[in-house]
Amino acid sequence: MRPFFLSVPRRSKKVCVDNSKKHLTKRFMGNGIVSAVISFLRTLLFQVAMVMLLPMLLGIDGIWLAIGAAELLAVAVTAAFLVVNRKKYHYA
Repeated sequence: MRPFFLSVPRRSKKVCVDNSKKHLTKRFMGNGIVSAVISFLRTLLFQVAMVMLLPMLLGIDGIWLAIGAAELLAVAVTAAFLVVNRKKYHYA
């Protein structure tokens, strides 16, 4: 008889690996360059820029607002890519 708690890490690791492979496959089936640019801008450039800039302008509240502002910038960039590529992908 095998204890159940010893088998959980192996099973959960396999699920995580499978999910990451599916995620990467979905990401690169479409336009990989656009999705890479959006991911890079969102996670590195916008967040770092907002964390550096907003506290200088708004004080301590700027730190709390930095991630939300970075997400809004990412939404704007995503919308711009959608507008630019609407004919290529037959968007409305």
